[in-house]
Amino acid sequence: MFLCIDFIQKYWTSHGFSYESEEEDLLIRNGVMFFTVTILFVLGGWCMAYAPDAKYRDWSRREAFIEIARREALGLPHIDPDIVPPENVNLPTEEELGDFEIII
Repeated sequence: MFLCIDFIQKYWTSHGFSYESEEEDLLIRNGVMFFTVTILFVLGGWCMAYAPDAKYRDWSRREAFIEIARREALGLPHIDPDIVPPENVNLPTEEELGDFEIII
């Protein structure tokens, strides 16, 4: 194994990869760090960037644009103020509410 003599220290402390050879310890440590960083950051970032849209954000945006175009073509507002028809809403009477405070 080739390693520059300048990097070999007189009093060496192992990084945990080899306890007998400083050259082997540094070589394995550098290899492990390189592959770990490469796999985690580079390949992990690539996978995140090109992963499919799991939460369907693109689909919902396209559907919203299609719905807006349809409503504009029919002359309707973008959002209907009566999403639920008023005749289908059952509100409590004044007697049922009693002294319950309603804040609008």
